[in-house]
Amino acid sequence: MSSHGADIDRLKRKYKINEEIIDFSSNINPRMPECVSRVISNSIDEIKRYPDIEYNSLRKVISNSINKRYKTSFSHANICVGNGATELIFLISKIDKFKKIGVVCPTFSEYQRAVESLGRNLFKYHMIVGENTLEINQDDNYDGLDLIFICNPNNPDGRLRNLERVVEKCKSSGITLVVDETFIEFCEEDLCRSAIGYDYDNIVVLRAVTKFYGMPGVRLGYAISKNESIIENMWSIKEPWSVNTFAEKLGLEIFEDDQFYSESKSFFRDERNCFINNLKQIQGIDVFETDSAFVLIRINSIKHNFKSSNLKKKMMLDFGIVIRDASDFDGLDDRYIRVAIKTKSDNEYFVDSLKKILGEVF
Repeated sequence: MSSHGADIDRLKRKYKINEEIIDFSSNINPRMPECVSRVISNSIDEIKRYPDIEYNSLRKVISNSINKRYKTSFSHANICVGNGATELIFLISKIDKFKKIGVVCPTFSEYQRAVESLGRNLFKYHMIVGENTLEINQDDNYDGLDLIFICNPNNPDGRLRNLERVVEKCKSSGITLVVDETFIEFCEEDLCRSAIGYDYDNIVVLRAVTKFYGMPGVRLGYAISKNESIIENMWSIKEPWSVNTFAEKLGLEIFEDDQFYSESKSFFRDERNCFINNLKQIQGIDVFETDSAFVLIRINSIKHNFKSSNLKKKMMLDFGIVIRDASDFDGLDDRYIRVAIKTKSDNEYFVDSLKKILGEVF
């Protein structure tokens, strides 16, 4: 099984922990739309019936929401819904014409897992690691690829990047560009940086409700593209009814909840700035620039042999905090961790706990 955050139950069993722990390993909005309980309660009788196999109403709501926000003109025919963004990653990778697939890394592990599990040819393009940034190597040559995956904002660093040069390369070579924008709603510049606005038909944008809407248990994602043939191909190989009734009904409401959208963006803007500023005051770490809901941190304690795995264990046992050991991201090493941005009180507790641990190390 590929590595992800949110391995709470396994860690509690491993270390025999009975107390509640605070999960900084999964990048989820601590808030949730007020409609969730009502929608689920009102949908109980609906589970006696199959969902609409084509999810036409849901796709229309999503396209209307995108058109309203980005001043576009998508129809439901431009959208494929799935059981989270992960199903969509695998669906795209299954399309027969995509034999040679690139991945810009370090990034979300499911792109590589999908490509390799389907027997496609995988090509990796590593970002340049700086003092507090990861940068796409503009000298990378994508010629010969059929498709390339880019996460924007990227996981694990959270940066929202201008992809104009990447789009130009793909456009000139006829490469399909898949941009995973699962975390873009957290960002201030989502309207001007989204790949939805680029003038290239062979772009597929992936999004999900898991992160921004605080519902990882509700598996709902969608792919949107100007190229209807790609969307049609995805539907043709998609398993039927993979989006359950509760996810469908919630999707019909949450995409129209403008108040939750704006309040969550304001919340993360304020907490992100405060959290980053407080982290930067701690000796012994490099804090990477982020625009999203999480932060990549590098530990500068090689001479003390204090690794990300040491910090993860100590955080959990001493303070009841779970972080993401980022050493298994391709291109990173055992100095890196990733932490989510949570509520003000949780963030302050994390900063205080990290100060205490690193104070002992240094």
